[in-house]
Amino acid sequence: MALRSLAAAVDGVYGKHITVNATGAVAAILGDCGLAAEILRGFAVLARCAGLVGHVHEEQHKPAMRAIWEASERAVPYDGDR
Repeated sequence: MALRSLAAAVDGVYGKHITVNATGAVAAILGDCGLAAEILRGFAVLARCAGLVGHVHEEQHKPAMRAIWEASERAVPYDGDR
């Protein structure tokens, strides 16, 4: 119920439909559990930090960044005169 209320309020503010992302859904659930609205952003930060740790771990064990960098270098010509 809280998620529907949140989605309706967001849509009302922006005057169009805005899809609520996972962070918004978690905030709605935690709000329904009785947590104070003032601390819900902290849970979003914790979740993003945990995700970042996972990405760092993956890059350490299965590096992909160099391949992405090199592919972008090949795909986009550099014009140093601009």
